[in-house]
This record gives sequence, structure tokens and C-alpha cells, in this order.
Amino acid sequence: MDKPDCIAPHKRELFRKLAERHPNLDLRGLEVTATLKATCKSFDGMMENQLQEFGLSEGRFFVLVYLFSEELFQNDVPGPSDIADNLGVTRATITGLLDGLERDGYVERYQDNRDRRALTIPLTDKARRFMDDFIPSAAEAANSALDALDPEEQATFKVLLGKLTTPAVAAP
Repeated sequence: MDKPDCIAPHKRELFRKLAERHPNLDLRGLEVTATLKATCKSFDGMMENQLQEFGLSEGRFFVLVYLFSEELFQNDVPGPSDIADNLGVTRATITGLLDGLERDGYVERYQDNRDRRALTIPLTDKARRFMDDFIPSAAEAANSALDALDPEEQATFKVLLGKLTTPAVAAP
């Protein structure tokens, strides 16, 4: 089933009015941006719904993903500063996220053996089980969303998105 244009009707009308007001203005970039944002919002909502079933926010989930990936790569157990730096958020934000994750049994906090002023944040078995269960279901949901595209279109879509994220195109 073909999906209609995913730009909200009021935005579609806004683009029409902008084109009337500025007939020489090329609005393709704005239209693509609006479509991309709507698509991202749809995918985010899908993941948010799945995470809510486990009582997790997206922020808490990203902390778990980072800790899980560090464990998979057999890196040292990170501390709060490492997590904050890698996720691009403040240490205060990480502290709040870790408080909730620790309270719910997903992480533990230990003093670092090498530096007693520092903490390490390992995953618990509960977190590992969650990740092992959640990742396949999230992948299945994402794949279902992509079913609107045939395999060739999916491959092209991935390449096109990659081109949009190259440094030459990225915002200054």
C-alpha cells in the first residue's frame, strides 16, 4: 500500500504559500527536511513505545547501549564521565540516568580499583538479558517499518541517507 506524503497538511500548505510568496525560491531542501523529520519521529515513536514496556526512557536506553557495547568490545568498564562524554550529555544528566538504572537493577556503581575517587558502572545480568531480548525485537520492528520499501529501495535509501550525513553536507 502506498503511503501518502508524510508532511503534515499544514506544512504542505505552508510550502505552497511560501512558493507563491517567493516564486524563485527552491523549497526542495525544506520539503526533504520536513519529510526526514517526520520519518525520524515515526521511528522514534516506535522505539519509545517498545522501551515504555520495560519502563525505560530513550536516554536510559542509550546509556545501556553504550555500556553493552563497551562490554562486547571487552573494553574497561566505563565511569560516569566516559559515558557522558561518549553520549554527548552533561555529567549531571548521566548521574540522573544512572540513578534510575541503578534503582531498577540495570547497573551497579563501584569504586574504581585504580582511582578511589572514580566510579565504574558495570551492567547487571538483568541489563544483559534485557539487551539480548530487546535488540532482536527492535530490529524486527525497524525491519517491519522498512517493509514499505523493496530490498533494492532499502539499499538505495541507506546509501542516500549516508550521502546526507557526509561532512561536506553537514551543517557548520
